[in-house]
Amino acid sequence: RVRLLDRELGDAEERVLLPHQRDVGAVQRGDDLEVPLAGEHLARTIRGDLVAERRKWAAWAAGEIKVPATGDQFKLIDALLLALLDEEESVCRGAHGALARIGEPALPKLRDMLKLGEGEAPYWAVRVMARMKADPQDVIPRLIELTRPGKRSVERGTAIELLGEYAPHHPEMIPTLLRALGD
Repeated sequence: RVRLLDRELGDAEERVLLPHQRDVGAVQRGDDLEVPLAGEHLARTIRGDLVAERRKWAAWAAGEIKVPATGDQFKLIDALLLALLDEEESVCRGAHGALARIGEPALPKLRDMLKLGEGEAPYWAVRVMARMKADPQDVIPRLIELTRPGKRSVERGTAIELLGEYAPHHPEMIPTLLRALGD
């Protein structure tokens, strides 16, 4: 949730939205706190803003507010999955972090993305899932594949690091990890 700054107007119960807060979207009152429903604005920015820096920061903000318990009505997770394919790596990294912070609600769609086979989409999806330490039976084989010679060095290094996260609970993969580190 994004917490809004509020200004006291003499009456402790009265709250006023600042001009930039009105632009974020509708406001709902709950638990005595005004919270903007920023998901729609963020999803729209992630999907289509021409400036990569704004897409990156919108993705980051989406990870901070997460997905409401009532559901992903603005398709924020879909927008973040699309951002994993952005031509700007900083946007991909922002979406990666956001999806990892969102956690469990993003897993079904990340699993679907893994089924795409090779390429950037499954690479980023497996990275997110590994950061969440999710689905070792699906993630570990993908990470092992990324450690093989011929892969980009950044992919190999990231995969080795992430495999290290799983190693304490999956000692059967340690020989593969050591072999990859020796290359």
